Amino acid sequence: MTEPLPEQVGATLAKRVYRMQHLLWFELRDFWSGYPKDLQQEIRDLGWEPPRPALDEHQLEIVANNSGEDFLYMHCEWMAFANHLLAGVGDPDYPRVEGWATLPPPGDTDYPVPPPWFSPEAPALSNSFNPRAKTDDYFERRFLRWERLCSDPSYLRRITLGELGTFISTTLHDAVRSRWAAAPAAIRPDPPLPGEPTADNWDDPHYDFLRDHYAMHVNPIYWKFYGWVLDRVEDWKVANGVFSRDFWKATWIGKMPADSQPGGQCPPSPTGPEPVLAALDDPVIATAHLAEMEQVVDVIAKAAARDT
Repeated sequence: MTEPLPEQVGATLAKRVYRMQHLLWFELRDFWSGYPKDLQQEIRDLGWEPPRPALDEHQLEIVANNSGEDFLYMHCEWMAFANHLLAGVGDPDYPRVEGWATLPPPGDTDYPVPPPWFSPEAPALSNSFNPRAKTDDYFERRFLRWERLCSDPSYLRRITLGELGTFISTTLHDAVRSRWAAAPAAIRPDPPLPGEPTADNWDDPHYDFLRDHYAMHVNPIYWKFYGWVLDRVEDWKVANGVFSRDFWKATWIGKMPADSQPGGQCPPSPTGPEPVLAALDDPVIATAHLAEMEQVVDVIAKAAARDT
């Protein structure tokens, strides 16, 4: 059975400020290249331009710009924050995140694969990919190959850290979300209607739909998978003779308040400052930061409404 996060940790991760931070990071780096120039400028004026878009205007991955390293670093910061929250809770049954040692195979009783589902609210691509990702055949032909590559020292020595991140983000990231996603009771409207913020019901901690970037980080499967991903970063470091914490070149986790910038070392030193995302638990900082993020979502929603 999938081990749930302690209630206090889940409640913090489900706060709107954290949901928006997670959502916008994915939204902007994945779709920036396809935005109209005027929308890009509005977002740029709000300070949210991604320095390294992940996909081009044709939705093909950009491999050589280190956006894949951003992908890994961002999840390292979120992992540091989750472990910070867990340390504060002090639950002896869940002291810190432990990633999967290996991806759970078909028939695993601890992490069973939910049945395939179809939703008229979901994108057509999700509806078509979802049942394939859940099959034993897909796991054996794709998951296992990808997993072997990500742990193979000879492969890891031939690629940059950014290339590793791009590989994982364009293969296992999406496949894991689909394979372990349970049928949602409903799917959050994305983007929302212009001028109408996301309804409060989507901030309930029970909304942890893996196919929604607004919700996936509230799901315990997210943490098991990204624990596994960050172990692959350690494999890459060993294969390439990297033994420090300050090896990161790309550290964008989304815009953060001025006094809360990533330090470029992850995982952080046990004696260092608290994780940068912890700043958003301050109600004053969170309120101002959330208002700005909702501005960004609204300009995206207005642009989408103009295009329909």
